[in-house]
Amino acid sequence: MSRNCSPIEPRKFSASLAQLAFLLLVTAAFGLGASCQSPSRKPNHKVLPLASSAARGADAPAHAKIEALLKRDEKTERDETPETPSSGLAKDKKSWVIDELVDVGPAGPAAASREGVVLVSRDSGVVLAPLRQAKAAARPVATPIESIDADPKSFVARARGPAIVGDAAFWIEGANLVRQPLHGGAKETLASDARAYTQVAAPSESTLDAPAMVAYIAVSPADPQSMIARLWVQGQAVQTLSPEGTTANTVALAYRGTDWLALSLEGRTGMSPLHARPVSLGGNSPKLGPDFIAWIAGSAQPMTMLHAISDGTNTWALLPIERDISRFGLVRVRVSERQNPSQEIFWRNYPNGMDPAPVATGRICDKPVVLYARPSAATPHAPQELQLATLVDSGLAATTLIGSSRAFWDVSLANLESGALVVYVADHRTWARRIRCLR
Repeated sequence: MSRNCSPIEPRKFSASLAQLAFLLLVTAAFGLGASCQSPSRKPNHKVLPLASSAARGADAPAHAKIEALLKRDEKTERDETPETPSSGLAKDKKSWVIDELVDVGPAGPAAASREGVVLVSRDSGVVLAPLRQAKAAARPVATPIESIDADPKSFVARARGPAIVGDAAFWIEGANLVRQPLHGGAKETLASDARAYTQVAAPSESTLDAPAMVAYIAVSPADPQSMIARLWVQGQAVQTLSPEGTTANTVALAYRGTDWLALSLEGRTGMSPLHARPVSLGGNSPKLGPDFIAWIAGSAQPMTMLHAISDGTNTWALLPIERDISRFGLVRVRVSERQNPSQEIFWRNYPNGMDPAPVATGRICDKPVVLYARPSAATPHAPQELQLATLVDSGLAATTLIGSSRAFWDVSLANLESGALVVYVADHRTWARRIRCLR
């Protein structure tokens, strides 16, 4: 039989605090409060029904493709050839020589270019540390970069480095995609829907007769909390790369000789789809091919960055990401022309995880290369190493050690006529060194 337990009216309450405390103790000890409980009933758990593909409306095609690939088949995943720095260094010395490291200036948004080291300051924009000509030599010499004498407060130490296309730098400033010439000139706003502090991606290689092209991360007009990938091309309308109903946290572009391939990662805490779609130029706007899922990655982090490179025949996506709960590494995915859930995936395992995990791609001495930072050991807070690996038919070849640091924030690579310029931000400074081909 239930009892009606009405609340005590304040005017009838005359007991002292001590009496009230004693009463509560006695009630708790003998369970007298049980008689005032409501009849027991099942907890009211609200179960959210899963929407069917048909109910998702315009989002159905994108979700259907993702759901078809959610089951990762680890039987198709392989390990890259283990790193062999000692033998790799001896082998690579026959192809190139690495010049001395230069302290360029304070840490800041930095990138390598054919003209030198490009930094972006808070106020004036582009600051160029020029690369000078130097005589060829068979041994390492001083990298001919002029250092910058600037106040460290002039730069945002941990901001994304700009993308370099031709003789201009592209970066995100607030909500704007901006461009500025390397040798001076006014900044130009190209788009006003960008997500602050995100990257701008450009093809690691481009042609002189093609218009400038970059991809960037924008705020979704349908949901200000979501991000999408967009494509800007000189003289043409901006295009959205992300299919309706999907998002993008990082984006990359690869030039394939006759067209481009746009890649984007829909970062999630569980399974992260890697999207790909061809891009060709012509008419009043870029022509986008059909979007397809190249691979399903694991959990992505806010600073996970996607990269890509192509040799004209094969295109690879490169992504430093968790392999599983206990492993981390650089994954290499061969991106074909269509969805292929059973393709082989290759991992270069790291001794430990790291965030950020900088990567850059490019070509040195007519060879596609990958530049990546990784922990030197599995010990927590172990120093990091910057490794350079050539990409060959069998995978990533032996590595060459480019530098060491407590932690690398950003790395970049620019192709030169007879080598490359490597730029990285680490230990509160911006550094550079040249790699020269030996003919």
